[in-house]
Amino acid sequence: EINDPQFHDANTVTALDSYFLFDRKGTNEFFVSDLLDGASYSALMYATAESKPDRILAVKNISGILRLFGEKTIESWDSIGAGTPPFQRFDGATISTRGIGAPKAVVEEDEAAFIFGNDRVFYRLSGTSLSRISNHAIEKEWETYAMVSDAFCFPVAYGGHKFIYLTFPTEGKTWGFDV
Repeated sequence: EINDPQFHDANTVTALDSYFLFDRKGTNEFFVSDLLDGASYSALMYATAESKPDRILAVKNISGILRLFGEKTIESWDSIGAGTPPFQRFDGATISTRGIGAPKAVVEEDEAAFIFGNDRVFYRLSGTSLSRISNHAIEKEWETYAMVSDAFCFPVAYGGHKFIYLTFPTEGKTWGFDV
């Protein structure tokens, strides 16, 4: 149980270089635990989405790079080993044309991230490149969904295949993608 008053409500958590990182729910901030201590937090160990600030919905360590998934943007941050917090945004690595559609609609698999975009399109994020993997027929179906903000993704390996599943709990629907 975390009782530190500097701990805030969050949608997601990720770990990177012996820190725990969280999005600060409803803001453009993320905050960081003390080194090797997931129960202690300092008021100075936070930063904000900087390049095109929007609310951060999720944080995720993808191949050693901290990704901040916002409503409208995706920023990449690096661990620099010093500073408060010890993370710095990569200049020129922001995706300013796309955010995510739900806090838990991002998953890592096969050296890439898979995200449900804020435009109701499913993407593979590799480096700073987004590739559309859903098609118009599926997207047309998703447009009929009344709620997508509770969507979530998860990976499954079966029979030599890697799958990414996207579930819409309110709609009672799950879609699968064979990577």
